[in-house]
Amino acid sequence: MYKEMYVEKPVDYSQEPEVQVSILGQEENQELIKTVAYQYNLENQLIKYEGFNGVKATYSYNPEGLRSSKTIEDITTSFYYDGQNIINEAENGILTATNIRGNDLISRKDNQGTIAYYLYNGHGDVVNLISTDETILNEYDFSIYGVGTQTEEGIFNPFRYAGEYYDKESGLYYLRARIYKC
Repeated sequence: MYKEMYVEKPVDYSQEPEVQVSILGQEENQELIKTVAYQYNLENQLIKYEGFNGVKATYSYNPEGLRSSKTIEDITTSFYYDGQNIINEAENGILTATNIRGNDLISRKDNQGTIAYYLYNGHGDVVNLISTDETILNEYDFSIYGVGTQTEEGIFNPFRYAGEYYDKESGLYYLRARIYKC
């Protein structure tokens, strides 16, 4: 069982503010201390994530406050919007996905030409992605709080709980105005 503690460091206003989270746990009667660091800008937007598993990510935002890119190691994913919705994604300048929307996401086409159609439950969670021949490509299930209880993926898909963008590197959902941790 892990217990989360939030430890705020003193703010140095000459630099971007940072909040650090420590996750504590027990393993074989020894205390484990694992640290996850989140750094926010003055607009309260997540700009840096550093996980206890060594994963580091940085995030940038456009003037409207929407995430314009995220960088993990040497791969930068750029996001292109129609209003508040991501319609295109590119990695290091190469288009990797196009998302078609109606009221919700309808389909996603990746750079391999694979087209996947979204199926939702009553809450609006993505539960399946299916191909044009109705083959199930991905399956998801969630608790009522958004914790993934089943994830089986045949193709990459970042849209999951409530149809929102899931950052696999941090386990956080990007909700535009805020970040959500299940």
